Amino acid sequence: MDKNDKLHLFESENAIIRHAAEICEKEDVSPEKLKEELNYLMNEYEELLNQSKIITKVSDRLQNKFNNANLLLQKKNIELRHTIDELTKAKISKKATTLVLIIAIGLFIISEGLIEPIVEQYTKSFLVGFAFKGTIALLLKPIESLLESTMLSHAMARRRKEIDLEIAKEKAGNF
Repeated sequence: MDKNDKLHLFESENAIIRHAAEICEKEDVSPEKLKEELNYLMNEYEELLNQSKIITKVSDRLQNKFNNANLLLQKKNIELRHTIDELTKAKISKKATTLVLIIAIGLFIISEGLIEPIVEQYTKSFLVGFAFKGTIALLLKPIESLLESTMLSHAMARRRKEIDLEIAKEKAGNF
């Protein structure tokens, strides 16, 4: 709606009000004329009231559609955040597993190259070497869990900061 349309939007309603004011200002108006003008004013008011009812119904329907769309958007936003969190967890789990594999290879090399010759030299028993390697193998899962939880807490803290920034931007945009 352009500026000209806005100026003339309620022109007919304003004309009716001006006409009624003119009738009220006149002193020599017959009762029949007053009744006729009152009837005209009542009919115009009834039409305006009916239009207002229609506009209100349309507005209510649009508001309901808007509210439903907003709720759906909020649900989808929550789903998206959960999906992002799950993807982050999977990515971190993969990184933790890779790091543990690298650590396991390093420990195996250290065990085979440095520790096992020393153990065999002093104990003369291969069982101590097996026990040492078994202990290392058993420690890999707790190491992986520790790495994963540490990396996950750092990633979630970063994600919370990102969400807080998004919320702050939204609030700043709304004012």
